[in-house]
Amino acid sequence: MKQAVDAIEFPVLCFCKRTIRVEENAESLTTKSLSALNKRDLDGMFLVDSDGRKFTVLSATPAQENRFWEGFGLLFNIKVKVRLEIREDNEGLPLKQVSDLVLNYIDEWHGFSTRDDFEELREQVQSATSIAKIMELLR
Repeated sequence: MKQAVDAIEFPVLCFCKRTIRVEENAESLTTKSLSALNKRDLDGMFLVDSDGRKFTVLSATPAQENRFWEGFGLLFNIKVKVRLEIREDNEGLPLKQVSDLVLNYIDEWHGFSTRDDFEELREQVQSATSIAKIMELLR
């Protein structure tokens, strides 16, 4: 069933292509760069809330047409409001599965491996006692 972003309990973990981030609220989740929108970076993104509920982004479209920025949007990395079409997946994700997903993402993206505390971060994610704790570690 397709749902609105209002159905999501924030904050959420956002798994998008090879990156992961924490979105604190609906405003930050639905404000994205034109570049990300044009490259369809958000399609297929999935979200996990602190209860382990999983949502998949089916599509992302501009919330309103604004032709003025279209030509400059890529050049200046302009942020726009987006409309997300999402679906809640039937099965929730247990803590272990979320932890494993996060570990896979931080291992794949070189940005995390350049952190001075990379190994400590990995250990803390592995030993986290809740999804909320994992979100806290990634903020």
